[in-house]
Amino acid sequence: MAEKKDEKITHKQESKQKEEKTTKGKQKEEKTTKGKQPAFYKPVLAIAGIILIAAIAFFIYGFLTAKTAAMGDVVSIDYTGYFSDGALFDTTIAADAKGDFISPHKMEPISFTVGGKQVFAGLEEAVVGMKEGGQKTVLIPPSKAFGERDEKNVVEVNKTEFVNKGVIPKIGLQVQTSQGVGVITKVGNATVIVDFNNEFAGKSFNFKIIVRKITKKQ
Repeated sequence: MAEKKDEKITHKQESKQKEEKTTKGKQKEEKTTKGKQPAFYKPVLAIAGIILIAAIAFFIYGFLTAKTAAMGDVVSIDYTGYFSDGALFDTTIAADAKGDFISPHKMEPISFTVGGKQVFAGLEEAVVGMKEGGQKTVLIPPSKAFGERDEKNVVEVNKTEFVNKGVIPKIGLQVQTSQGVGVITKVGNATVIVDFNNEFAGKSFNFKIIVRKITKKQ
């Protein structure tokens, strides 16, 4: 009886060992399966890497070979200018023309020769060193825009100068005189005060500039 009992115990131990081996085998197989990547994974990863490297190389090449604006070049730019209080001054970009803003020109890039004094100095200086496709925002002070306000440009003019031309002097009226174009700020019995300062004199501007094209100086 004791022998049979021992045989049963041995048999149970062997069965248990077999079950443990089978379980361990299955677990090992599952781990191997989980760690295994699909056959197409490595080629796809390699192609993605090549595309990324090519894109970076193309970007660097484009940046290094892009034309850079210099004095004498003809540049074509889009811009949006704001007064220091955030109000819109002018723009060539339709998306920036908000509210009741009415543009005095077409919504398209402007072209000018850098250094040709076709635009105010601050705008010319800002584009120097910029590349095609480049964008930046700059603060342009009065001295680089429409100049500082000068009280010497507020002049008293004899009223007869207007009367002789058939002009009735009124406050706010823009007039042409022997001293230039100005705006009447006060009307007296015999004289008229005319301000010959530019209407934007003394004002600073924030300009967003986008360089669309650069034609190098020949």
